[in-house]
Amino acid sequence: MRYGSPHGVDLAPDPKVTSQECWIPAGQTTTIHGVTIPGGRLLVGRKLPSGEAYSLEPSLINPDLPVNLKNPANHEDTLGYWPQYHRISPEGRAGYLHFLASDRDDPSVPMGFVFLYFYGLERRLLVDNPAGEVSSEEYEDLIGEIQRLLSVYSHSNSLKGYASRLLDYLAMAESSFDTPYTTPITRERQNGLPSQLLVDLGIFSASHQPIPADWAYAWVIQDPQFRLRTAAERCPDEFKALFTRRYRERHGEGIVVKPNKTLITLSYHPASPSISPAPVQTQLPNITGLKKPTRLLAELVDRSCDELDAFSRFVGKHPSRWDSIEALALLPSSLAGERKTEEVINLEARLKARLQAQDVARVPFTELAAGINLGSTAKPTAKSMASLAGFLEQAGIGFEPDYRYTGILPHQDNDYVTFEIQSTSQLPVSPEFSHAATVMRLAGFVLYGQSDTLTELHYDILTDYLDQVSQLSELERQHLQAYFRWELERKSTLAGMRKRVDAMDASQRTQLEQLLVRLASADGVVDTDEIKKLRRTASLLGHDPETLYSRIHSAMAEPTVVRQASEAATGFSIPAPEPDAAQAGMPRQPLNQDTIRQKRTETQKIAGELNSIFTPDSPAVPSHDSRDSQPTGKVPDTQRTGRQRLDPAILQSKREESDQVTGVLNDIFTPEDEMAAGVSDQVPDDPRPLPASPSQGTVDTSRPDQTDAGPGGLNTAHMALLEAVATHEQGLAVSEAETLAGELHLLLAGAIDTINEAAFELTDAPVLEEEGAVLVVDSEILEEMKE
Repeated sequence: MRYGSPHGVDLAPDPKVTSQECWIPAGQTTTIHGVTIPGGRLLVGRKLPSGEAYSLEPSLINPDLPVNLKNPANHEDTLGYWPQYHRISPEGRAGYLHFLASDRDDPSVPMGFVFLYFYGLERRLLVDNPAGEVSSEEYEDLIGEIQRLLSVYSHSNSLKGYASRLLDYLAMAESSFDTPYTTPITRERQNGLPSQLLVDLGIFSASHQPIPADWAYAWVIQDPQFRLRTAAERCPDEFKALFTRRYRERHGEGIVVKPNKTLITLSYHPASPSISPAPVQTQLPNITGLKKPTRLLAELVDRSCDELDAFSRFVGKHPSRWDSIEALALLPSSLAGERKTEEVINLEARLKARLQAQDVARVPFTELAAGINLGSTAKPTAKSMASLAGFLEQAGIGFEPDYRYTGILPHQDNDYVTFEIQSTSQLPVSPEFSHAATVMRLAGFVLYGQSDTLTELHYDILTDYLDQVSQLSELERQHLQAYFRWELERKSTLAGMRKRVDAMDASQRTQLEQLLVRLASADGVVDTDEIKKLRRTASLLGHDPETLYSRIHSAMAEPTVVRQASEAATGFSIPAPEPDAAQAGMPRQPLNQDTIRQKRTETQKIAGELNSIFTPDSPAVPSHDSRDSQPTGKVPDTQRTGRQRLDPAILQSKREESDQVTGVLNDIFTPEDEMAAGVSDQVPDDPRPLPASPSQGTVDTSRPDQTDAGPGGLNTAHMALLEAVATHEQGLAVSEAETLAGELHLLLAGAIDTINEAAFELTDAPVLEEEGAVLVVDSEILEEMKE
């Protein structure tokens, strides 16, 4: 091998030269070419062999080599990939000496200067220390200096990799390999597992101990065989929390890996090109190549990334909103619950205090809105309410309507029903839940407004029903019971129920109707409002409303269970009934003739009153009494004209009474009932045309402006009214709306109901509301209807 230099300096190594002769220890100052270098930790001298003894030590500063202090170089191009002091240019040496004379903490210097300095530290630790030339004090000082370089030049992945692996190798070279480290070692952007972590995993396996969750996490994020997706890299904190949680849920204390035959060999490939340290052989198994544990961990990595994908995408689009309620709503509920704000914590405390005194508690939306930083006038969103539900579940509190369960977002004026829970939701809900929720909604519809008067029998009937739905979880039953209580106070319609009912078979519809009848009659009284709603639900279910009455009588005739039967004697007996008179052979009682004469008299009196108003078109035939009392010489008007003259005052009175009766009947019978019963809007026996009158829900197909054209089946007239109100941001005066409705041949009250029915069908919320004397449109609901 030839050694030489263009500057006439002999560069051949001399085996007689030792490190001790050239080493400048820490704290000692030296001067080279007029440059004063404090701090030490340098090799200065001539002909020092490298670690492999065949070439010069690359970090050795030879004071005989020229240095161009007038033009120092401070760029990488003058140093090369593996810089060596005796091979760089005089300008490069000048720049390096200036670096050594500084505090060596400028992140902007060429990394070649840092590596050239690092070579000397490597040689001292890997070559001179095994030879016994380094004291324990100096050893600790050198370790501290490498750690300082890691912190200063952390932007260099190359230096981080070499320095981190060197520290791991040195630590393991002195290890007893019998006790794992107190915490798992993690190194960012390291190619391969840290030696300490590899040894820890081997110790767990050799001693048949489970691998704890934190060590499993450190393994998967540093082993290249595990594919970490964007979600894990963009959201490292969330990924760690979720992965360790899922690992404990599935594997408890951890996976126990049986030792394999492949042993761990520790080695280090130095940054210096002239050092080859000896590998360290251990007796610990290297489990990182086994298929079973790596497969189990890979499954958890993929599952955790899947659960974080939505949150990761949101954070990628909105980095500054990573802690917003919208972002937290995309996290798994277990993680969202760990990020409770002070407002949510205070809300939990208030709700728990209420639930200590009662099973359920009604809470205004404004109080819940404080937990998600919404104003009292802001509307709840599906994401914000789902996130809040996840938060409160962690505290053992559930509420309805819960959008995750029933898919309902109530109005700001509505209350929520809160209750205590013992478990967290397993979403999505079971298929049986949707059917049971339909039953609860219809039960609340029939019993609306009776929450303060319901008896235990009402709740027992619903509890029995839910107990028969075997696939429901206990938490789902709690949500359904709370949802029923909420529906009791919500003035709902049957909008949106058609599709749900259509999914039921005939037996389910019959059972549902029987359940509703039992609930309505549970208190022994079925009032007019309940009958009206039962008729509507019967029509919805495809049943004849007229059969309801027999069902109601049957339900009310069922015996009430006072006490379940028992073989044990109670000391009481039911007395025998009195013998029936007919069965005892007693003769039948004769009819009372006085009663019969009284009924006949009342009938004749009523007939006389009717005759005073209406007579047939033909000449009247007077009765015996009237003929006897008729004055002679005067012909009545009826005989001259052939028709009875009507009394206008009496006729008007009868009309008013008829209108009152019609109003009462309309409260009981719905249009659906009339159609089911075959009632027509026209009377075929009367040839006279009926006067035209606009009515609620009536569509005249002869008018081009009455055809279906809008969402939810709204015709153009109703859509025109809705759009006209929507153009007024502050709302349209009711008087103006009535005028507009008249021009469209609509009644305003009926039109509002029709429009809101369509809105409920599509969004479960009204789109038109009256605020004082102003009619306003909910723009968000309108937009949702048009989607």
